[in-house]
This record gives sequence, structure tokens and C-alpha cells, in this order.
Amino acid sequence: MAQPYVVPDLYRPYPARLNVNVHAARTRAKEWAKGVGMLAGPGGRAGGEWPESEFDALDAGLLGAYAHPDASAAELELLTQWYTWLFFLAAHFRGERRSGAGGEGRDRLLHLVDPIGGAGSGGHHAPSPRSAAEAGLSDLWPRTAAIASDAWRDGFAAATRALIRSAAEREGRSGGDIPHPLELFADRRTSGAATWATHLVGLVSPGAPPERVLRTPRFASLRACFSDAAHLANDLYSYRKEIEEEGRPDNAVMSVERFLHRSPQEAAELVNRVRTARMRRFEEMSATEAPAWVADHGLTPGECAAIAVNVKGLQDWQAGTVEWHERTGRYRPTAQRGSGVPTGPAPHPPPVLIGPTLRPHPHAHSPTFLPPSLDHPFRLPPFEQPWAHRINPHVDTARREARNWARETGLLAPPLWTDATFTADDRPLFTALTRPDASEEEVCRAALWDVCLAAIDDHFVAAYKAKRDVPAARAFVERVPELMPIPSSTPPTHSPLSSLSSIEHAITSLWHKTSADMPEALRHRFRSAVADFAGANLWELDNIVRGRPPDPVEHGEMRRTTSGADLSIALMPGSPDLDLPTAVLRSAPLRTMREAFADTAGIRNDIHSYRMETEEEGEVCNGVLATERFLDCTVQEAVDVAYAAFTAGIEDFQEAETALPGMLDRLSADTATRESVHRHVEALKTWMAGANEWYRRTHRYTRRPTPPAHGPAAPPTHPIVNLDASYRRPLTL
Repeated sequence: MAQPYVVPDLYRPYPARLNVNVHAARTRAKEWAKGVGMLAGPGGRAGGEWPESEFDALDAGLLGAYAHPDASAAELELLTQWYTWLFFLAAHFRGERRSGAGGEGRDRLLHLVDPIGGAGSGGHHAPSPRSAAEAGLSDLWPRTAAIASDAWRDGFAAATRALIRSAAEREGRSGGDIPHPLELFADRRTSGAATWATHLVGLVSPGAPPERVLRTPRFASLRACFSDAAHLANDLYSYRKEIEEEGRPDNAVMSVERFLHRSPQEAAELVNRVRTARMRRFEEMSATEAPAWVADHGLTPGECAAIAVNVKGLQDWQAGTVEWHERTGRYRPTAQRGSGVPTGPAPHPPPVLIGPTLRPHPHAHSPTFLPPSLDHPFRLPPFEQPWAHRINPHVDTARREARNWARETGLLAPPLWTDATFTADDRPLFTALTRPDASEEEVCRAALWDVCLAAIDDHFVAAYKAKRDVPAARAFVERVPELMPIPSSTPPTHSPLSSLSSIEHAITSLWHKTSADMPEALRHRFRSAVADFAGANLWELDNIVRGRPPDPVEHGEMRRTTSGADLSIALMPGSPDLDLPTAVLRSAPLRTMREAFADTAGIRNDIHSYRMETEEEGEVCNGVLATERFLDCTVQEAVDVAYAAFTAGIEDFQEAETALPGMLDRLSADTATRESVHRHVEALKTWMAGANEWYRRTHRYTRRPTPPAHGPAAPPTHPIVNLDASYRRPLTL
């Protein structure tokens, strides 16, 4: 198979430099690979998967020399052997898949980097290697641990375990579905090879950046840019090999083809544009945001130097690995690899083969639009779910109670709300749909909290986001826990009730009204969740002030907080998850279900609220907008990508539900625990079905601000098509 596109020119802001010890590293890497049995042939250990010609074409010595140009000869030798093991790992798991070995090989590799019983731990004796992958890791781990700090070793061990699990899962399946673009980015940031390699950069960098910097969101963003750019570069070169030789769908070019409906050449160009944007963001953060850490964290000159050297190492790695991709024979068709390896600096250009004729590209595919009665600038997805919604019979009572309470606390007054906007939003309907079996008292109480949380959100927009008032926003967030004292009879400590704003008075009065009969564990959890919900708005405000949308993966992770999912779970009648043992709550199936619950709630809100947030509120933290900017696509394509993630979330939820019986059997769960799990899962499904229906009924996201007195409202800014009549269905009572 020929490369189906011309590989675009990659943006390279940093020069590539070659380590002078390249020849020795190349020679020692091959000797080491033979010694641990990776190369196929006589005398090879069981599991040797590499023909010598394939190993030579890879040229791990050249990779290490370009990625770490300033490493000493001894350091480069160790690093090159790590890269050799990294590439062999994929071949090892493909071999296990063909032999039907199951997960035993993965578990044995994981044990080798276990902090208690692994190689080099000083604890239990490591078992004899059964494969070349185990032999290589058994040799590398103690040698590396001996020269590393405890903090570095712990971080690298976690990254290596994530890498092993990811490689076992990816290579252990034959073919499979092409991953969603955002899923691909998210997985690579936690378990990708480039993410793993950042630890090797740190290993040979003099000094270590302080942990208080490494844990910051800004450093996480810098590392995310690094990971994205490195993996996308590899995708552009490895496309043919992964399709033809490995049968792997985990490639961003393939993902863009599938989900954005591009030809291979168009997909490659788009992936290259995304990579360029990520590299420019990496440049910007390296130059402008890294110095800000000095002021934020009071760094010493030595800590500043360590950060500078580490960032320089990441820059060298980016430049060097792109240069290696252009010189290595790994990604050329087998017939073009030749019998030798590069011996000097003269480049071996990548296979640039003529692809299909390009179609005119009117920025992708023309979207369709809904009419101004719904006023979304795109075709709204159907948001299909397998669960039917129901409505609480006490919905009208909840509406009356909520309206009276909002009026009493001052929420039902400009600039926050009016009677008309309160009616249009209809938050009590949301409560009644998501808690159809709650008693009258329970649904009314939950409705007040749903209204209060919506008020916090809208208060942030009007009081802080519109004015870009960061200090006032931070002060409000800091006051929220004080308004919700754990002994509920204790008055707020910050200021007397008479000096509270309407939103603060609402929080205080509702907490006093509803928390007295909460179990103490729920009281702590609920207050923490409200504080986190309010605090997440600071992250959104920071992005507004900077005028920059977050990337969609980062947004999705933060959305699990801003969507209020944990609050929604806490407000479910009886809080069924409070009765669950910790081992059950932390189990993989329940964790997956809760994440899917939060993710689908956030995605649905981002799609419905897109027009309101981008046109009226100046919001940049919207998942559709983030995807649109990140993938350089149309708003309709961004909606389609987001909806594909929504659908995948529903499927993940269902798959996790089928895994629950096996998990409960393994934990020897008793009948009471199984019943609590059942109630918890049913509550999640009921909430998801009800929330879905509320978005179909509310006018919150389609209403316009009050038109000015001097003239009619402005005409709609979006084209109009006929509305699919199936969008609005009768409300089931």
C-alpha cells in the first residue's frame, strides 16, 4: 500500500541537534536487544519478534541521539535502550494476541515496576523473565532506579504502568473501531509514548522542577501540548504502517477521516494544522507562562534553572523526534527500507507519494440550521438514549415553592432573573423529570437546590464574567463554604445576614432550611460539591480573561466539575451511593458509569447552550467552541464530534452496567450492597433520561435577551431550514 497522501511540511520552531555519541548508542542498542532476546533468530529468547532488518530500519540509536542531544554517552546508552524496549513492547503484545496468551504477560510486566515487589524495589525477588519484554524491563528498571530520585522513580513507574496497560489493550485487539478524536487525545495524554518520554527528559536534566510546579494546571497544559504535538507528528508518518502492517486504528488521521468525513489528504492537512497550533501553544507557554511560575510559587534560582533546563529538554525532544521520523526507515514500505541503516547526518526523506486529487475545500461540509424558534446555528442532534423519561406528579407544587423562594430571597429580580426568564427556564421541571419517584417534600427541596445552583451560574456571568472581575469572583468563591457551616444552626462567620448579596442570602437560607436532617457525611460532601461547583467558574473566568478557549480534552475533564454531576448525585432521593462500600464505589464499572454520567451531561449542555454562551455571554469554555477551534472545523462538525462522544458515553455506561455482576461477585458483595448498587444505577439512568427531556422542553437556551425599547429585536443571524417535527415530543406524565 502506498502512502495515500503527501506528508505535509511540519512546523519546527526548534533546531534538531545530533548527539555526538550516536554511533556508540546505536551499536550498544543492538547488542542489548540481542542480549535480552528481542531479535528473531537462533538463540533468541521466546518472544523475540524483530527481524534484524526491521530493528536496523528503526534505528533507536538515532532516535535517542536526536531526542537527547546533550546527554552523556552513558545516559544516551540507557535512554536508547529504553526506546528500544518501548518499540518492542508493541510487537510483544501483538505476539501475545496471536498466541492467545491472555493478560498474563501484561500482569508480569506490571509487577516488574510495582513499587513493592518489582525489580529494583529491594523487596521480593523478581521472577525469572519469560519473554524478551520482561528481560529488557528487568534489566532497565534497576539500572534506572539506581540513578533517579524517589519522586522521579514514582512518577516514571506510574507512567510505565499506564503505558503497559495501554499497549496491551491497543495491541491485544485485532482491528477494532476507530477511536473518537477527543478520546484519542485524552488517552495519549495519560498513557501515550510521548507522555512517558517526558520522564526520560527529566531523568537526564540537571535538577528537577519542584513538585508544586509539576502539579499545577499550567504545567499540565504545557505537557498536554507536548504530548499532542508529538503524537500527531507520529500519526502523519505512521499512517501506512499502522494500516498495512499492524492493523491498528489508533491514528489521528484515520480518526479525522472517520469523524469529520475527510479524504486522507484533507485529514492529514487538518491533523498538521492541529499539530502546528499545539506547537505554537507550546512555544507560547514555554516563553511566557513558565516565567510566571516564578512569581506564583516563589521559586529559588536553582528551581528556576531546573524548570528552564527541563523545558529546553522538551523542546529538543520535539525537534529531534521529527528529524528522526524523516530519517528512519521504520515507516517506509518494506521494499524501500534497504539493508543498511543511516550512518551519517544526511537525511533519508520520508515517503512523499502522490495522493488522490484534492477536492475543493469550502471549509468542510455545509451545515444545516434550525429555525429561529429554536435558534441553534447547527443541526441539533437527537440525543437518543435507551431509557424512557418520567415526570414527578408534584411538579406544579415544586414550581410554586421554587418561585416563592426565589422571590423571597431576591433572586427573582434583575439583573439575575425576571418572572419571564424564570418561567422560560423552568428549573423545577428539570427536578421533576430527574427525580420522578421523589416525595413531594423531596422534590420541592431538590427543586430549590436546582434553582440555587442555576442562580450561582447566572450570578457568575452577570457579576464577574461580564465585567472580567477576577478578584470579586475569587472572594465570592472563598465565601461559599462559610455560608454553609457544617453545624447547620451556626450562622455564617463572614458577615451578618443583612450585608449578604441576594445570591449569598439564597445559599445561606437554603442551607439552613435543608441541611439539618442531612447525614453528616452527606453534609460535608454536599458543601464541598457546591464549593467546587462555584470554584470551577474561576477556571472559566480565567480563560475568558485570557480570551482563549481551553482545548476540548482539558475542557471535558473540568466539565465533570462545572456540570454539577456530583451535586446531582447527592440530591438523588436517599443518596443511594452513601451506603456503598469504598471498594465498590472505586470499582472500574461504577467509576466508568459516573464519568459517563458527568460527560454526557456536560456535552449535552455545551451543545444546547452554544449560541447563548458564545453570542450573549462571551463564554469561551464551551465544548463545541473548544472542539471547533481545536480541530479547525465548522460548528456543525464540532457538534457532530461532540455528539459522537455523547453516544460513546452512553455506550460506555451500558457496557459498564453489564460488568457490574462480575465485579460484585469478585468482591463477594452481600444482598444489601447489591440492592444499593441497583438503586444507584437506576437513579443515574432516571436522571439521564429526565435531563434529556428537560433540554427538549426548556426555553433557557432559545430565549433572547429583552429587546431594547427603541426598536424590535435583531433578526436571526443564521440561515433557516425546516424543523424536524420529531424534535418536540409530547411530555409523558
